[in-house]
Amino acid sequence: MSRLVWASIFLSLILHISVLLLVDNLFLEEREVSVFRARLASVPRFVQQQKLVAAAPTLLNVDMEYVRSQANPASLPEGAVPLVAAAAAVAPPPGENYDPTLPKRDGAELLVEAMPDPTASSVNDSAASEAMELLLIEDLMRADREKAVIIPDVYSRRDTRGFVKFTPLRLNGVGGYGLDGQGGKPVLEDVARYVRDHTQVQAQLHGFPIEYFNSPPLRKDPLHFFFPGIQRGSTNGPRAVLGEDELVFLGEYLRGGGSLFIDAGQGPGDRRFLQAMVAMLKRVIGSEGRLFPLPANHAVYHAFYSYENGFPGELKRPIADLPGSNWYYPDQAPCTGQTPRGLYGVEWQGQTVAVISDLALHRGWSGLSPSCPDQGVEEPAEGGGEEAEPEEAPVQTPFLQAATNIIFHALTRPGGVAVKRQAPSWGKQRVQSGRPGVEPEAEIQLASEGEDLLDDLEASLAFVRAPLGKRIGEGGLRLRIAGYGLLEIVDGLLHGALIRNLPSGPCWIEVEYGDEQQGMEIELRGGRVTTVAFSLRGLGFWSSLSLKPQNERFAVESWSERFGDLALEEIYAELGE
Repeated sequence: MSRLVWASIFLSLILHISVLLLVDNLFLEEREVSVFRARLASVPRFVQQQKLVAAAPTLLNVDMEYVRSQANPASLPEGAVPLVAAAAAVAPPPGENYDPTLPKRDGAELLVEAMPDPTASSVNDSAASEAMELLLIEDLMRADREKAVIIPDVYSRRDTRGFVKFTPLRLNGVGGYGLDGQGGKPVLEDVARYVRDHTQVQAQLHGFPIEYFNSPPLRKDPLHFFFPGIQRGSTNGPRAVLGEDELVFLGEYLRGGGSLFIDAGQGPGDRRFLQAMVAMLKRVIGSEGRLFPLPANHAVYHAFYSYENGFPGELKRPIADLPGSNWYYPDQAPCTGQTPRGLYGVEWQGQTVAVISDLALHRGWSGLSPSCPDQGVEEPAEGGGEEAEPEEAPVQTPFLQAATNIIFHALTRPGGVAVKRQAPSWGKQRVQSGRPGVEPEAEIQLASEGEDLLDDLEASLAFVRAPLGKRIGEGGLRLRIAGYGLLEIVDGLLHGALIRNLPSGPCWIEVEYGDEQQGMEIELRGGRVTTVAFSLRGLGFWSSLSLKPQNERFAVESWSERFGDLALEEIYAELGE
């Protein structure tokens, strides 16, 4: 052959070997390392131990029959009388003459079984809990069985969830629906909309206005609103008039857990309205109740929002208890610009069943003009041809927030009409222990201190042949660890070795495998196993020893579970070997 042919063959051989070496170093080595990382990162699966499968033993067929005893009963001597008289022949109840030692009868046997009472509560009924019911507030609201259902939150009063339905009233001189002369503005709709938008309680109006306060469904309402309304008939008498049956029903409603919110302003009609309502409540409750000014720490001021100094327009001052009647309500001349009296409460058996206000909150949250003409009215702008400034929208939010407190107090007060349900088990919060939280810097410091404690434990080093599952082969593996001498693994059927009892910290190791030798420094961790994958890379005289330490470290037990399918030699190193 010519020199050109030999040169071409030699060049082709060189190129093929170079490509093989390049593929081995760039692709195969990275693939082997990724297999090791996947094995270390995987969670060991729990494999149930297989039980021995054995055939069931064959039992002997034995036919047995019970035979009656042939012994005769002992006979009594002549003239002897039995100690117990023989009982009258009465058919025994079924099942009481059963003797298990006797043979079975030939015919069918009828057994009397006690059947459970269908009306009695079963174990499942008694074990049921509201916390496990998959009910939504919207479903309870659409069912229309209750007027108010709430799920109180013991950790935050603002996380209380539920719904409430208000019934508008249009009584004789009392109304919660129409206020002005034409009786057309639904002020309850304003506060219901605010509660829906700013709380987790769905509030809405329910039904048409009620003209007589004696309907049984009104007992389910947790709160009724009494505002000055349109009078029917003569206006010379009291500002608010209820019939005898209505007064009886009102007393039963308040004693049954209901609440009233009575609100008026400073006008002449408002003065007469408040006097009529105080007289009406005194007649309904009588000596069992009392009228008192609400203190600043009352639950009404902190039911949802917190008011330390009272509601808007109210000035809380210390009030001494005056001796005399329990139903004293101070009179005040109308439209004199005096400070409002604020909130008064009607108490029955320790519970506040009614709140009386002269702050005109319902006018404030609905944007109505005040009852006194001189209050809050500004003269329009005048002047030579200049345009008047546009009127500003009335401020309603403070009054709506005060109304929210009134509603939440009626919903959450003990003994109220509102149905209180348990929160679902999956939605309950963890009870706070009250201990201060740990700062991130402190957590990092604690983690470093934990690592320092682990450094006092023994470290382990594992050499595993790559690719994973390949055996060491002939020639074995020789390891030389600084300070520990030479360790030799002779068995070529093994997949590697696990060296234990090493100190934590940097460690210099020299490895001899397949006529190749290489040394490197490895960082060991106390209580952990550091894995090193070793293999021969290349072909023939171009081969080299590759050592790839892995970053993942685990305890010995966890590491053994991940590599449980490999045959490894476990060696306890000793100093000076």
